[in-house]
Amino acid sequence: MTVRIGTRGSDLALWQAHWVAEQLAPETDVELVVIKTKGDAIDKLPLSKVEGKAFFTAEIERALLDSEVDLAIHSHKDLETECDPALAVVAVPARGPVQERLLMTSAAHDPSAPLLPLAEGSKVGTSAPRRRVQLLALRPDLELAELRGNVPTRVQRLREGRYDAIVLAAAGLERLKLDVGGLVTRDLDPGLFVPAPAQGALAVQVRVADTELTALLQRVMHDETTLAEVSAERWLLRRAGGGCHMPLGSLVRPAEDEQPGRAVSKAVGSGTAAMASDAAQPAGPQTDAAAPASESADPAGDASSDDAPPAESAGAYEARVFLGAGHPQEADPSRWIEARGDTPQQAASNAWEQIESGGATGAGPLSGLQIALVGSAEGGSGIGARLEELGARVRHEKVLAFRDVKAPELPARLARLKPGDVLAVTSREAANRLSGHRVPSGVEVAAVGPGTAHALSASGIRATLVGKGGARALAARIEVREGGRVLFPSALEARPELPNALRARGIQVDPIALYRTVAADQPELAEDADVVVYMSPSSVAVAV
Repeated sequence: MTVRIGTRGSDLALWQAHWVAEQLAPETDVELVVIKTKGDAIDKLPLSKVEGKAFFTAEIERALLDSEVDLAIHSHKDLETECDPALAVVAVPARGPVQERLLMTSAAHDPSAPLLPLAEGSKVGTSAPRRRVQLLALRPDLELAELRGNVPTRVQRLREGRYDAIVLAAAGLERLKLDVGGLVTRDLDPGLFVPAPAQGALAVQVRVADTELTALLQRVMHDETTLAEVSAERWLLRRAGGGCHMPLGSLVRPAEDEQPGRAVSKAVGSGTAAMASDAAQPAGPQTDAAAPASESADPAGDASSDDAPPAESAGAYEARVFLGAGHPQEADPSRWIEARGDTPQQAASNAWEQIESGGATGAGPLSGLQIALVGSAEGGSGIGARLEELGARVRHEKVLAFRDVKAPELPARLARLKPGDVLAVTSREAANRLSGHRVPSGVEVAAVGPGTAHALSASGIRATLVGKGGARALAARIEVREGGRVLFPSALEARPELPNALRARGIQVDPIALYRTVAADQPELAEDADVVVYMSPSSVAVAV
């Protein structure tokens, strides 16, 4: 018989199709059928603006259902978690490299930069929501720009200077053996820059009724170990309710102390440029569900479902997950999650339990660090939230206390503010002491950061300008009407950065002290912190 393989026409898709054809060649004749998908036709639009699902697979699956082709080959990460029940992914070859690869111009490469070796403010091209959110979680200073097109096109656009860097799947670069000479390349640790579920894997899909072809595919190219890992990764995506737009990365693999002895079977597309920590990863295509067609009832083509875990390999496994802010609950921050289990599915289930529990997980780039924030022991600080997001364990240590300063003139001074004037607040303590006071309409309320803005909101005042770079940066953004003024409620011993910067611009500043800072009666200082951050000069004066 002749097996017709449906595939996209990109270089990488054709590599995948030719690889499958080579595995089948000793057993049967093969014909490639190139099919253009919606994702190929609209490659100028950002993925986030494209309506619908299955951008790169729907047309191929339709051809399979209509018997125009006998077999479809997909990049497994492009498949939706649910598909037509008449189709099944029945073979999952051993996966290729799982990690992401960062490609940079030499000018953008900065090996001393934090978390990613990119110069501050570098312009990074990517269209994947997971990559975008993860890049900004690691480096908020980066400028992100849309990048679509096939792998060679993306690399060429980097060479043309449209971007300072791009992020691509290492598997695709390895399989195409693409020339990246002249560019700086770095493989990103998949435990920290978590790849897409099933990254590096292929999915071989057929009609459920085609049992003869199913048996052939499972015999010549299926890898049960990869199936178990990929099914667990996709189970996490399904539980999160996600698809292409979900900012979720997941990787399930033997725990680090188990990886050196891991067997590699039927590996495909392995490369020599992978980092040493990834050298033991099997390389090549893979899928989700390789059970016989009669057993592949899961619409996603996975052997697993929420109620029936996939077939699993022996050994201790770890799940690494990244989930962007707002998932599963709107108030949730971006988080890294790590979990262990005796099987791939158990590791994934344990990771999901952490996700559902909410709060800090202790996983991420700063995992294992104990960081003490020394000040007034207030939770909710922006720096504390940021450190916890990156995996640090944060403690708030109290060395300061605050005492009210009588300010009977405050209501009158607020009432004298006119439209175009500004109320500038640079501390939560000042914001707290504005509770119950009215700010006249038309007056701009400037907060030094989100924490202060939140405190103002709790006091019944909405910040109309929220800074993010400190008092001096806020002063640079404040604009007042001609002849206007800025009312500055603060501590008695407040630092002068904001009023000095405003006065240097000729703006009148009226300070008013609402509280003073004193040493706490019984300072609370732990001795086992790895890093100590003093939240203010007053904290240093008291604690050191």
